Amino acid sequence: LQVGSTAVSDGCHPLRGMPARAAECVALNLWACEAAGVNLKAHRVFVDGGQRADRAPVGVGVVPCITPNAYLCCSTEQRRLHGREVLAYQGLRIDDYPAHAEFP
Repeated sequence: LQVGSTAVSDGCHPLRGMPARAAECVALNLWACEAAGVNLKAHRVFVDGGQRADRAPVGVGVVPCITPNAYLCCSTEQRRLHGREVLAYQGLRIDDYPAHAEFP
């Protein structure tokens, strides 16, 4: 699948291993951003593939609202965000909290 000048298929990791609905949502929203003039390689575009394509929050340079079922992908990273990255974008550094074994 080609989204404008950005390949989003097996060679580009945002869609690899994603459920088909999430992959379609991410691809459609990245295409819409590029059609609106956003350079996907120069700007971080975050898409929540856990939503329907017409309702998915998209953030250019900012992470959209993070929900429990969020499937956040980043255009510059070309992959789904890891849990620790999502926490960091919320301002929570996992290293600032004690390990599970340290709780009473």
